[in-house]
Amino acid sequence: MKTIVLVGQPNSGKSTLFNALAGYRAVTSNYPGTTVEALEAKVSLHGARIRLVDTPGIYSLSDATIEERVTKKILLETKPDVIIDLLDATSLEKGLYFTLQLLEARLPVVNALNFVEEAKKRGIEVAADQLAALLRISVFAINPIRKTGTDQLVHEIVTVATGRGFSVTYDDHIEQAIEMVEGSLPDDLPFSKRFLALRILEGDEDLTSYLQDQHVLEQVATEIPEHPNLREDIAVNRHGVAAYIARLVTTFTKREERSGWQERLDQILLNPTWGMLVTLSFLLVMFAGLLFLGGLVQDFLSSFIQGFILPWIHHVSMGMPGYMGMMLESAVVGTSAGIAIAIPYVFLFYFFLGLLEDLGVLPRFILMLDRMLRRLNLPGQAIIPMLLGMGCTVPATTATRILESRADRIKVVALFAVIPCSSRTAIILGVVGHFAGILWALGIYVIALVLMIGIGLLFKRSPFSPSPLLLELPPYRRPILRGVVLKSWLRMREFVYVVIPLLIIGGASYGLLKWFGLEGVLFDPLRFITVGWLRLPKEAITPLVYGFLQKDLTPAMLSSVFGTTALSSAMTPVQLFTFGVASTFQVPCVVAFGMIAKELGWRWAIMLTITALATGLVLSGLVVRIILLCGG
Repeated sequence: MKTIVLVGQPNSGKSTLFNALAGYRAVTSNYPGTTVEALEAKVSLHGARIRLVDTPGIYSLSDATIEERVTKKILLETKPDVIIDLLDATSLEKGLYFTLQLLEARLPVVNALNFVEEAKKRGIEVAADQLAALLRISVFAINPIRKTGTDQLVHEIVTVATGRGFSVTYDDHIEQAIEMVEGSLPDDLPFSKRFLALRILEGDEDLTSYLQDQHVLEQVATEIPEHPNLREDIAVNRHGVAAYIARLVTTFTKREERSGWQERLDQILLNPTWGMLVTLSFLLVMFAGLLFLGGLVQDFLSSFIQGFILPWIHHVSMGMPGYMGMMLESAVVGTSAGIAIAIPYVFLFYFFLGLLEDLGVLPRFILMLDRMLRRLNLPGQAIIPMLLGMGCTVPATTATRILESRADRIKVVALFAVIPCSSRTAIILGVVGHFAGILWALGIYVIALVLMIGIGLLFKRSPFSPSPLLLELPPYRRPILRGVVLKSWLRMREFVYVVIPLLIIGGASYGLLKWFGLEGVLFDPLRFITVGWLRLPKEAITPLVYGFLQKDLTPAMLSSVFGTTALSSAMTPVQLFTFGVASTFQVPCVVAFGMIAKELGWRWAIMLTITALATGLVLSGLVVRIILLCGG
């Protein structure tokens, strides 16, 4: 089985090509930081079994970022048969720098030239045949969305032996330094000696362990004083070659007039005032759409469950032993409620997010939010994991690796307790918004915003300077509806594969506890929290406890305890609001707790979890008392 690895800079269409070849098994994103871990699939292409690996988008093969280190590790460990290097025809020079590094490593490379039609609209034409002749490797112009050029690309990687291609020649002194380092390297290496020597001279600490003589770098510095900064000089030389090749194969023609609208739109979206106004307006519209459309789907699913599923399950359970019937009914009630409440909001959230990504406006929104974030003395890169945290806290915690310091990571992870993930959004909109009203749901978001600002103001006392956000702005593109839908499914399939079994287990275990009378034994000692402090019905402790394990269980256990249509009669709007606040402001699940422990250590995970849980409970109790004092 051949191993094919896809590499390329962010927004080069790499994941889109992976999806076109593997059947949409990866997430396509228009902003960096979303693909920290590689994805892979085993597929049949032209009758051959292929292991296809999708790597993070990077600009060079170095160790400056976690994405670059991950990609370098993949290339070292997988020893690919072919590397498909995607080049963006609209910014060829930038992509060629990475290509030259791959060729210096003597790796088997095939170039895929993407966005050719878009480049032509901008008055840029790249001659793929000339580029192939200069690099001495195969180059194919492709459009993975329309699947043009992909057949020729696949035929090449499956049937044709790939050449090793062009290699950059540096000035005499740099070449002398390369030879000196090569002499201190062993023969059995994953990359070529020349490439490893170059990377070591460029300061790659991951590869210096290959040196048999650790003093060779000191010798280079002594004998070659002409280059006091070899890292910079090598990069400048390589950039110069990339620019020269790009200039040779690129022709500039008359630009299409209609492309000017992108600049005019950027003048609005990147304006400090108008851009912020548009960003906040879009976010409000998105959540309004979530509430309205999600409510319609929730009503439809709830009616279907009430009218058909539950009566049939009740009839079936009547012919079963008592405890089994109770387990079956509780499992179906909980699972049905979890699906009816969570799926509409989780799927729609990812759909809107994918739409903004594919339109190309999401990075502009991130840039606007970055300006707000920097006022709270948070690093600019923090906006990426924070945005991911609105989907799921687990990958968002992993994404904090892009932050430079451990202190920054701890502060951003602490914010996840007040950033509602998609599971908590389902509670806010599907429970509080649906049964209590939209104003109560918006109230929780207002509290979340106030808490974020408050935590940020505390951060301002810390003695660190936030680093600037380096974010590439992709061109605006027309989204492909099928791709957005499939991407939304990929992002929420964990709910189907992981959470639904948990809903079944949670509902069945609650039925078993009720049948044997153990519910009171387990939960009565904790009911002072709901009855005494939160002013909720005593039964509300059950969904709170289950929700601590997995937030998606909260709506399901609410329905198991109170019934699928009895929430409005079981709790007042104030109580539903209080329950929503208590459920929202805490670490969302044990999986997130485990990820925090993995990234920051058990001490920080326990400390952040206890602090978040205590804050959420204290805050919700204070809020309900304020509302009651005001006559609520």
